[in-house]
Amino acid sequence: MGRPGAAQRGKKAEKAKVKLKGHATKFLPKGKNITNTTFKVRKIVLQDQLKTPDGTQPLTKRKLNIKEVFSKFDHYSSSQRQEGLHGLSQLLSQMDMGHLTSHLSGILDGLAKLSLDSESSVRRQSAQILAAVFPLVKETQLLPFSSVLGSYLSCAMTHIKIGVQEDSLLLFDALLENAPGIAAASANQLLPCVLDMISQSRSDHNSSRELSVQLSSNLISSTWRAKVFGRLQALLVVSLKYRKEKGELGRKISNQEPFSTTVNPTSPSNFPLYNSIYATPVCLPGIFLKSMKGSKQLLHDDVQLRAFVDSIMPLMLDSWMEVNPQSSQKSKNRNEDPGLPLQSALILHCVLEIIDLLWQHLVSWDEENARQDLTTWFKTTYFKEFNKFLGKGFPYSARSTILLDDDDDDDDNSKEVSQGRGRRRSKTNKKITEELAVLKLALPYLLKDKDEHSSAEAIPKCVLQNLTLCHLLTNLCQIPTVEVREKIFDTLISYLNQWSSYLLPWSDHLLRALRSVFEKSSKWGCNLDPLLAAVVSRYHKSSAKRSASHQALASQLCDLLGEVSVLTKFQHVESCESFHDWIVQLPASLGTGQVTLNKLCIFNKLASMNNVPFLEGLHSAFDSLLGAVSNFELLDGENHAEKEAALASLFYWINKWNGNQINALRNVLSGDKCSSSLSKKISSILLIRKDKLEKLENTSWLEKFL
Repeated sequence: MGRPGAAQRGKKAEKAKVKLKGHATKFLPKGKNITNTTFKVRKIVLQDQLKTPDGTQPLTKRKLNIKEVFSKFDHYSSSQRQEGLHGLSQLLSQMDMGHLTSHLSGILDGLAKLSLDSESSVRRQSAQILAAVFPLVKETQLLPFSSVLGSYLSCAMTHIKIGVQEDSLLLFDALLENAPGIAAASANQLLPCVLDMISQSRSDHNSSRELSVQLSSNLISSTWRAKVFGRLQALLVVSLKYRKEKGELGRKISNQEPFSTTVNPTSPSNFPLYNSIYATPVCLPGIFLKSMKGSKQLLHDDVQLRAFVDSIMPLMLDSWMEVNPQSSQKSKNRNEDPGLPLQSALILHCVLEIIDLLWQHLVSWDEENARQDLTTWFKTTYFKEFNKFLGKGFPYSARSTILLDDDDDDDDNSKEVSQGRGRRRSKTNKKITEELAVLKLALPYLLKDKDEHSSAEAIPKCVLQNLTLCHLLTNLCQIPTVEVREKIFDTLISYLNQWSSYLLPWSDHLLRALRSVFEKSSKWGCNLDPLLAAVVSRYHKSSAKRSASHQALASQLCDLLGEVSVLTKFQHVESCESFHDWIVQLPASLGTGQVTLNKLCIFNKLASMNNVPFLEGLHSAFDSLLGAVSNFELLDGENHAEKEAALASLFYWINKWNGNQINALRNVLSGDKCSSSLSKKISSILLIRKDKLEKLENTSWLEKFL
């Protein structure tokens, strides 16, 4: 039974609805109710897509052009990004210089962007392609993109993911090896990022920093720090080189005299079309650096440079103390080898080289500004800590000896071990290979030109570390103690006596330490004769060998001893007996091999100073002088006219002539080996001193060479 009143309520609701008024249906007139099926169209012109490849545009194996390859770099799929990198490598092999230059901006920006990719394979492949692109173009073409590359690299170096930080070193290596100018121009960005990779600010809001440990990294902390230190060392090297080149260019511009506007009314006047100062090449890194924040760069401003040194020096000392065997409790065992293992030797090398490069930057800043503020501050602030933590164990030695003599068959380490299928490899070579892998992992830029044996001989055996310590201790301490002086002398003498062919690529460290000792020892009041005797002995040993590397070392030692003999700051060395004997024998080296222009200038300087031992040796070595004329050779980078003039000037200082000497000289000047220009210069010099020759013979025969 239904509810009562429901029907009534339904009727009332129906009546309450709004009633729409009804309209009559209207129909279109006849003829207008037909659908119009006509329509208008416009032609679609496909300009680029309809073009067929004509052979001028490089394409990948999948027929993709450069723009289509760039579009794959932004794809969400990592496989597509890898495919884009593979396609770009194919295009680079087909591109000429015109295509590469026109697309250089997109290539560098796209590849640098992939250094932040989430996939390690993409990051590594992009760094490899960048390393292949850099040698294809000039460094001046890359400099406009220094800010882009520096920004992406700094972001990768400080990325939150450890894998991105580790792979960023690949891009860093590509810049350092192939475009060092960009790395130097971006040093202001990169140096703070290097600190962030190995350290962090202290939690107490102090300005100092402390070493950090990456627990999620696959590398040991010491290995990771060695890799970062190696790149920091290379960056400081290229920055110092750029700084010196910029300073030389600035001095060259400042030394140029402006054109004189004085007019002489009695003679015709010639005016240049442009000022020669404006013809000097512009330093492009200086232009692009202006766009960066701050008008002064970190390594060129004394306040920022001092703050950077304050930040990094404690990190260097802490890094060494963590791996120093003498600072650990285990080293108290008397039976343990006191030498350094490879990891400790590597960290010690990196730390000392970085401190030395910081010192060189401080010295360069003081020389540019004619002051000694920064060097004095560094000595006062850090010498005590440096001597306490680094100088205490000097000289250092290696824990394990690496045998490099292949003729020693009796040693157990040189025995061969089976490699399977008849292959055999010596234990010594295996040891060297393992250590070289660690060294090249940390120092790829510095070891790229060094062979295996020289690298294994220098760093693991602490040779470079001890030489660098000799250099730093000599410069940082005004008057070292007797114990320190004896250690320095004994170390240098030992290396001079045992400087093998494997160490010849590292001779710059030896020469740098010797130069520092000779320069700073004027206030020490000690006997330098044993050290000079070792230097002279090494000079004669290297001169007697025919290899180019030994001859180069002999030439460098000769230049060093020559500077000692002509510069006033080395006057305290001249009284040594070994040095006196070397000066007497020096002119005889004219006939032993290649004679450099620098050596000839030193000879003329000694003669003009009326150095009696040298003049006596020059008279007795007249045959060697004639041999230098007959075997005249121009080396790389030398001026032909200057070298001929320097060699001819030596004849001016011969005061005692005899008939045999005049006949020998005449035969040499008339021979085929002596050029006409050199004969003319020698004849002109001898005619100036014809009063010495006319006592024996008429000098008219000299005039035919003029």
